[in-house]
Amino acid sequence: MQGKVNLDAKRLKQVLGVKIVPVAIGENARVDDLKEIASVADRVISCGVNEDPSKLGSKLSRGNFSIAYFSLLYENFSIS
Repeated sequence: MQGKVNLDAKRLKQVLGVKIVPVAIGENARVDDLKEIASVADRVISCGVNEDPSKLGSKLSRGNFSIAYFSLLYENFSIS
């Protein structure tokens, strides 16, 4: 990724403290490009085109928080 997207991502991360967890959808997604804008390079979520939204949400939460913190949130806020 180049240009404005990279600059915007850099500004969001550095100035505003936003955590960016990109999602690569499908087999043709360019994961290496997404790593450039991710807050942590190894936290690019990959999923299929027909991914279950609740599973994708769990993956995103795990990508944004530590596993222990995510487990605590999941236990306290999941709907049975």
